[in-house]
Amino acid sequence: MRRLIKILSFGLFFILLLVFNVSAQACTDNERILRLSSTSNAHGEIYNGLGNYGTQICFPNLFPGYSIGANPHDCIIPNEGAEPTNLVLRLSDDTNAHAQAPDYTGTAYPIDICYGSLICVSSTSACPSGQTEVVSLFSDTNSNLETVGTNNYDTRICCTASTNPNILNAKWKYYDGSEIPNNDPPINVCRNNYIIASAQTVGLNGQQITFRFLDDDLGSDDEIIRLNANVVNNRAEIALNLGDSAVQTIIQGELGGTEGDDLELLFEAIAPSDTERSYQVTYQNNSALCSFEPPQANIEAPVHRGVYFANTEIPFTSGCTSRIGPVTNEWTITPQNGQPFTRTESTFNHTFTSPGQVNVKLKCTDLDGRFDVNESQMLVVASPYVLAYINEPRLNEITYRVPPVSGPYFPNEFSFNASDSFAVDSSGCTLVCIGGNCPIETENSLLSCGASGGPIPITPQAGGYSSLFFNWTFLDSDWTSEWSSFETGNGIYSGSVQYDDMSNTLNDKRIIVNVRYTNGASAQFEREFTLGRCLNNGNTYYASQTESYSTNEANDKCKGGDGSAGTADDCCATGLQCLHGTTANPLYSCQIPSGGMVTECEDFRNQSECNGNTNPAIPQASYGGNPPACTTLRCQWSSTSNSCGLNVTTYQSSSTTGACSSGPGAIITSSCSYTTSTSECVNGRKTISYSTTGGVACQRNPVIVPCGSLSFELGFFTLREFLLSILLIGAIYFVFNIRKEIKNNEK
Repeated sequence: MRRLIKILSFGLFFILLLVFNVSAQACTDNERILRLSSTSNAHGEIYNGLGNYGTQICFPNLFPGYSIGANPHDCIIPNEGAEPTNLVLRLSDDTNAHAQAPDYTGTAYPIDICYGSLICVSSTSACPSGQTEVVSLFSDTNSNLETVGTNNYDTRICCTASTNPNILNAKWKYYDGSEIPNNDPPINVCRNNYIIASAQTVGLNGQQITFRFLDDDLGSDDEIIRLNANVVNNRAEIALNLGDSAVQTIIQGELGGTEGDDLELLFEAIAPSDTERSYQVTYQNNSALCSFEPPQANIEAPVHRGVYFANTEIPFTSGCTSRIGPVTNEWTITPQNGQPFTRTESTFNHTFTSPGQVNVKLKCTDLDGRFDVNESQMLVVASPYVLAYINEPRLNEITYRVPPVSGPYFPNEFSFNASDSFAVDSSGCTLVCIGGNCPIETENSLLSCGASGGPIPITPQAGGYSSLFFNWTFLDSDWTSEWSSFETGNGIYSGSVQYDDMSNTLNDKRIIVNVRYTNGASAQFEREFTLGRCLNNGNTYYASQTESYSTNEANDKCKGGDGSAGTADDCCATGLQCLHGTTANPLYSCQIPSGGMVTECEDFRNQSECNGNTNPAIPQASYGGNPPACTTLRCQWSSTSNSCGLNVTTYQSSSTTGACSSGPGAIITSSCSYTTSTSECVNGRKTISYSTTGGVACQRNPVIVPCGSLSFELGFFTLREFLLSILLIGAIYFVFNIRKEIKNNEK
């Protein structure tokens, strides 16, 4: 009898276990919500964790008859920064984790456990009617877990599952996939733009939904067009081409009258069981009112500084992006030992039959004609081969350093860096780094190397850069050689540049490095760049390659990169100063100073202005040849002649490092003072001549420097502004000639 009771008791316990612990049965990854280490007092683990937690919480056991759909573990986030709508709970880690209730308001655990269309809350009593308990917690955070029916823990996670598919989170995106914010007033879009309508879905994977684009009107909305899109991974998206002829016909018919020159665009994402409405963007018929970031050029392949094998297919993949629509791709591929060629596809393969360095440039251009350029260097290997690359200055860089409040300003030095250069030796499938900064592996291989065409290692070798020789050459705007230097080391070289080297147009300087391995293998790389942001003879300040400003307008741009007027990087035409504007428009612009224009030290009429000069154009590179970096120039008042003149001081430099002595007690090797005379401009250049009482050691030859310019970049002017400009130019001419006559009379 006792034995029968034991058997019946065990059977009853087993039945109860099946009834109350159905959620702990085995299931597939797609069906599993999460894993537990045991049925009670358990730690949690994500659904596809290490797999050593045997207690499984399975959706079909808890919600029989409900469909699962694809990717049920994806979190559905209705808006940027919002909580997932299908959050079950949170874990402190992927495994061996404590849990946190979905509605806990403190610091959130990092691992969101989401599932399908579940909507979950915590309850300290039995789950209300219509909700199903999924798991229980000891507390709402930092808690162990237990399965349904164990009844040791009071915080229950109660969930409902939806059988009806739905749409949510309808929002606009730019063409590059970034979200258009829901602003007030709405963001402007224009005629040639593409914009993306995007909506999140539940239970609609693999189906098609309709996007209905509307003009929001008082009364009924006007339909512009309907487009269909497939739902993939719980999201549907479609691009609307605002320049499409059919779309434009309807849009232009809507414009005018009470609509004016803009429309309030929105869309509806429509499924048989649900409709979700988006927020508005504004269609602007005036394209001047739409301004977006330029495109971004990105080369996804080949990998920069990648090592590839000859006679293998090498992929070329564009990653260009634009906010307003498709871009055009223009590849320029220049093998060191072959002819350049171009391609226009976004993706293609090419096989190089000859080894050597290959320069890859990609230009991507958007619908507005704006463009961006990127580059990648690759090495097709033989034995041995060198890759040369200039890290600094970078592609399209404006090389610029904000100077100190007081001198010295010129000459200056800029660092040229080629430390990414390297040399490798290859013998069949064996590659060895023999100098420089080599990658750790190749990007592909020959099939005979046994890696199925994949990467193979590059063996490092001691010695660093000792086997590489770097030959640097700097060229000015006329592409004549300014200086060259041959050195070993780490590929970083500092070269002197002077005021008359400063750029007047973008990319008018060139630096060339030739990198040679000891056995004679070499490669050469050239970089065009810009020295300084103050171009066009001081009339234009460049914040970037594509962003320029007239310094003659009240816009504060004449202050230069340091944002302070009266310092050495002010940007003005020769003779003008960066001065405060009017009360009505207090922004700074380049103006004629109250005491008249100053173009050289002699123009300063008192000691404080002379000795306090911070304009690097005064004196304008008044030195000849290539003076050492320890030479500084400044305007200096002479109490003997009671006038301002030019002073040139040379400080002692180290014979080993070339560094200048500076600060109090610095050793001065020479100090000479001059008065100067300046010739008329000839082809944009003028000659400065010197006179001195400093003896033979201070004698200097005349030098030629840029003239500077007083020409203004006139835009679209009103009649009043045009007349004021004519008067200003006349005043400048009058001041120049009066000053010249006074000087001539004094002579």
